[in-house]
Amino acid sequence: MKLIDRLLFKVQRDSGELKLAPSFVRFDADSQLWTAVCNLWNGRKGAGIESITTQHKSQEEAVTAAEAVAAQYPGRGPIIYGTEDLTD
Repeated sequence: MKLIDRLLFKVQRDSGELKLAPSFVRFDADSQLWTAVCNLWNGRKGAGIESITTQHKSQEEAVTAAEAVAAQYPGRGPIIYGTEDLTD
């Protein structure tokens, strides 16, 4: 059974389909907008990440946009919601 589980995992990982990678919703103090950044990855090493970035006037709109992308590209990546500027 462990062999079957490992093979299924390998097939899913190597399928090449885009999946949600860790993504985030944050507030940009300069533009006074909420930014939703959803990262997509195909599961292959060295393949790089595609990002879908949108800006919104409210946190609720940004969260809704991020959750819509997460529904379209299911994966293991969490969506991190934050209000702090992590660059400082």
